[in-house]
Amino acid sequence: MKRNTSPPSPLSMRIHGEGECSLVPLSTVFRWRGVGGEVLAALLLMLFSLSLHADTNRPRIISLGPVITEELFSIGAGSEIVGVTTYCIHPEAAKKIERIGDLLTMNTEKILRLRPDIVIATGLTHPERVATLKRYGIASAHFPQASTYGEMCERLLALGRITHHENEASAVVASSKKRLSDIERTVKGRGKKRVLVEIGISPLFAVTTNSYINDIISCAGGM
Repeated sequence: MKRNTSPPSPLSMRIHGEGECSLVPLSTVFRWRGVGGEVLAALLLMLFSLSLHADTNRPRIISLGPVITEELFSIGAGSEIVGVTTYCIHPEAAKKIERIGDLLTMNTEKILRLRPDIVIATGLTHPERVATLKRYGIASAHFPQASTYGEMCERLLALGRITHHENEASAVVASSKKRLSDIERTVKGRGKKRVLVEIGISPLFAVTTNSYINDIISCAGGM
């Protein structure tokens, strides 16, 4: 039997199986009575190509902090996260994402295997860890611990720019500011309440005035 050595049809798709890869003309795979196979194949190929292009435009993100992970989910970028720390347990969907280490250490080999477009580090990430990623050509963004509510909003907007979710990030920030503004109007004219927020037991540690928690307490009529 003579082997067919003619080049594959341009209207063809790759079929990937276990250990094999071949080109099959789409016109032989998809047929419809009354519609030419080549025409239908062309339409399907166009849709297939568009879907591939859309996937490649989605960044692959690794988050090195639970706050970053939650904020990425809040702006609609949760599905783009491919790796998180063991402390990233909120929202529930974050528990299903690959673990690459904890807040202080990370598995470089696993990160490289996940092929991230960007790794987002926090103030707890050791600088040497970030430097290691850079040596492997992996882009990174670093966000120190936010001290005020305003800094939290700026970080969220920056995450929106990095992940191309600017509109979603702006909407979340606007909604949050509106809620705080509504609370301020509600408690306006009332006496200030003295508040102590304890966030550490051993050693004893309480919220200071230079913190986003204090900013929110002030908006709610506390001091």
